[in-house]
Amino acid sequence: MKRLLFFMIFLVSISATAMPGMKLFTLKTPDKNAYLEWLKDSGPKIGNAIKASSIGVCFPDAGAPELNTVYLFRMAESMTNLLDVDPSNPVIAEEFSKANFEWEITTADYWDWLIKPEKWPLGEEWAAWNVAIKTDDIPAYLSFAESVRDGYKNNNFNDVGISVWRGRTGEFTGLLMISLLASDKAGLGAMLDEQQEAWFQNLVSQIANKRQPVRGFMLMCHNVFSQKKN
Repeated sequence: MKRLLFFMIFLVSISATAMPGMKLFTLKTPDKNAYLEWLKDSGPKIGNAIKASSIGVCFPDAGAPELNTVYLFRMAESMTNLLDVDPSNPVIAEEFSKANFEWEITTADYWDWLIKPEKWPLGEEWAAWNVAIKTDDIPAYLSFAESVRDGYKNNNFNDVGISVWRGRTGEFTGLLMISLLASDKAGLGAMLDEQQEAWFQNLVSQIANKRQPVRGFMLMCHNVFSQKKN
C-alpha cells in the first residue's frame, strides 16, 4: 500500500511539472579527444538553438559494447522540449559541418528522468557507474534509490549524486537505469567501497528479489552546455 501511494504521488508530481528527459545518442569515433573538443565549441551553440537544458558526453571505461563507443546526451525539462527539435535547424547543420573527423551515430533513444540528483550537472566533469535494471516493481525500486541517496548523504558523501532513468525506446525500453555520480573516479570508487557497509547491504537485501541487473557501465562524463536559469 505504501509503495502504491508513493508511486501515485510520484506520478501526480511529474504530471504537474512535466517529465524531464534525455535523448541519448550512441556513436563511434576513433578520435574521442577530437570529438570532445568539437563538442565543447559546438555544443553550446546547438544547445541554445534547440532549447536544451544541458548537453554533454560520456566516455565508457568499461561495460560498453565496443571500445570506441561514445554516449552523447541532450537533456530537456519536458518531453515537449525534448521532442520538438527540427533536425534541419541551420545551426545544427552548420556545427555538424565543423566535425572534420571520423564519427558515426549508431543509435538514438529517449529516456524519462525519474529521479534527478540534487545538483546537475555535478560539475564540468564527473565519473559515473550506471546499471540497467529490469524490475516489475518500479515504485519499490525508486524508493530504494531514494534511500540509497539518503544513506550516502547520512554517511558524509556530500559531493555525489544519484539519477534514475526509464527507457522509452530501443533495447532498454521499459528498463530503469540507475546512475551513481561522483566528481572523479576516486570519489566513485569510495561510493562503491561504501556499498560493503551494513546500511547499504540492508537496503539491497530488501530489493534483491524485485530487480535484475542487466548491464553495467563505468563512465567518465563531461558537460559542455547548461541553460542559464533566470
